[in-house]
Amino acid sequence: MHRRGADYYRRNKKFADGTVLVKEVFGTDHAQMTTGDAHWAKDTKVWFVLIKDSKGRYPNNPLWGDGWGWALFKSDAPDKQVATDYKKDCLGCESRRLDLRKGLPGTSQQVRRDECR
Repeated sequence: MHRRGADYYRRNKKFADGTVLVKEVFGTDHAQMTTGDAHWAKDTKVWFVLIKDSKGRYPNNPLWGDGWGWALFKSDAPDKQVATDYKKDCLGCESRRLDLRKGLPGTSQQVRRDECR
């Protein structure tokens, strides 16, 4: 997030209209090491992008709703947005992480890796 957007969030406890959030999701690997079972990030799998839309600019677009624009890009085709409907493709994972009514990141329960691709 841009510094100005972060400052706005800290002051107002909500995201400014037009704020862009990008989450990079990595695959993982693990192995038994001398200190125990170790896990680490590997290759990027997807980029999940949210754009704050407090004005409801695109009411009939299936990728805009609940105060956000929603997008998903896979690492094997990063120039192609692959989500078709945020309610089907995004909310299953992301609503656990966001309090959409307030526009704030929330604490989430652990999500199985295979649930969100």
